[in-house]
Amino acid sequence: MNVQGDEHLAVSSAGVSVDASLGCGVAGAYDVVHRLPKRYGRTVLHCVLELCAQLSLPMPDSLMLRLKSYAELTEYEVAVECFMSRAAAGQPLATCRAALAPMPRNRYVPGRDDARDRILARAYDGLASYAQYLDASQTLEQISDSKEEVRDEISIRMKSYAREVLEKWDGLVDVSGVWDVFVVKQVELLEQAGDLDSAEDVLLKYAGRRRGPSPSAAVWPNALHLLYAFYERHPHRNDDQCKRIEVLQELCALVPSHRLTLTLYRAWRDDAALGSDKDRVGLLFNLLDYAAWRNDVRPWRADALRPAARRRYVASIDRRRRRGSTRLVCP
Repeated sequence: MNVQGDEHLAVSSAGVSVDASLGCGVAGAYDVVHRLPKRYGRTVLHCVLELCAQLSLPMPDSLMLRLKSYAELTEYEVAVECFMSRAAAGQPLATCRAALAPMPRNRYVPGRDDARDRILARAYDGLASYAQYLDASQTLEQISDSKEEVRDEISIRMKSYAREVLEKWDGLVDVSGVWDVFVVKQVELLEQAGDLDSAEDVLLKYAGRRRGPSPSAAVWPNALHLLYAFYERHPHRNDDQCKRIEVLQELCALVPSHRLTLTLYRAWRDDAALGSDKDRVGLLFNLLDYAAWRNDVRPWRADALRPAARRRYVASIDRRRRRGSTRLVCP
């Protein structure tokens, strides 16, 4: 397929330059892929995707299969990139999903680990199932209650899509990574099914509190935010205030400028048991260190930052410094 024009797209990386005129189209991209030297597979993958986006052309299946066969790329890595490229171009869901289809034969490459790319491809396939679930849900809302048979049929199909999604995302949070786009929807489906224990377990694993294989992995702050929001939506009947505040403290320690820092301050202020040994002034000053809060007066209106409280706080710092103690407690 050829497209005529005078513009040129030039992409270069690591000493490789692809100068493709609009006249060469995807056929020229296929020729580049066919003749590429080793160690430049990832560069060519992104160049081809950018070229197709600029020309508003879909990537041919033959070209996608050629990219999947590169030794330095995994077929799942190429599949995910092509899936997103087609989705961004507004192509039908079936066309996008075709990019995730496995190759007839897998090429064995010694030392190559495609486990993570395989999990990611499965996760995006679940995202396609979630899109089908949403479509069925919206269709169900538009059908009147009088058409019971049609509603029952769509409801069954919607539940089937939901099961597919949960099956494909099962175990995703056991792998370290940023999975927000999937976890939010996974928890939503579990909440709708009434399985709050499973939803909490997913969020606890995502926040690194029940992660088996990689317990030393860094905690993603938004995972803690999602867990805190879950506890806010579903307060435990035995009053899990301490549990929520514990999550909130960890979140604010990772992100001192987080908007929930003021919520943590108020919890410490209003509950003597929770805030008796907490440095409320230090918490607010850490928040005000960030430029995003420079025009916000709410921290300055807090009781702990009133003039008398500030004077007592500075005096307590001086006393502790003289005694050699570095532990600061809000008066």
